[in-house]
Formats: sequence, C-alpha cells, structure tokens
Amino acid sequence: MEAGSPNTMSRDTDMPSFPPGSPHDTSLERELAYATFACALAVAIGALAQHLLAFDDLSLVFMTAVVFVSARSRMAVSVFAAVLCFLAYNFFFLEPRYTLYLSARHGLVTVTMFLVGALICGRLANRLRN
Repeated sequence: MEAGSPNTMSRDTDMPSFPPGSPHDTSLERELAYATFACALAVAIGALAQHLLAFDDLSLVFMTAVVFVSARSRMAVSVFAAVLCFLAYNFFFLEPRYTLYLSARHGLVTVTMFLVGALICGRLANRLRN
C-alpha cells in the first residue's frame, strides 16, 4: 500500500490515517467530547431509569455507553470513557451519593468489576472496529 493511502495505519495511534478534512478524520478532542457526552447521557438515562422504573443496578447503562464510545473511537478514548463512567456511576448512584467514598465492601467490588468489565468490553469493541 502507498504511504498516503487512506487504509494505512499511522504509527503513533491505533487509528487509520485519513487525509485532513476527510469525513473519516477525527480529532482527539472530538472523540473525548463524544465520550464525555456519552457518559453524561448515561447518567441522565440512569437517573430516569432509577426514578421511573425503580432499577437498582445501573452498571449496564454505563457499560453500554463505554461500548458505543469504543466502537467509534481509539483505545485511549475508550479507556477515558470507562474511567469517566466508573467515576460517574460511583458518584451519582452508589451510597453514599455525591461522594467518591464507598461505604461497603460490596460497593468496592461492584465498581471494580464494572471498571474491569468496561475496559474489556471497550478493548473488544475497539478491536472489532479495526
């Protein structure tokens, strides 16, 4: 393949290199904004699901957000999304709320397993995209 071909992989990222201005050219800032928006949307959906449907465990809402981000962005952004969703889930939905403190051993296991699962799902979705 030629060096300037859109199908070549760049050495410094795990994204294919596309010509600047191409619809496939995505900047890191745009991907980070997409990840932040996906996490904020997961918080809103989680709050609605908890309030209206009385759901107790909302970790799959956040896991879905991480998978969507991972399918559309590079690996570093999917790790950012996983950590951001991990922190948002802990802050907004685990007792005591609105802190990052976990009062029970059960909460620590829950958020740790969420983070591990989100990182694994993110990696798998990213590999499928590439």
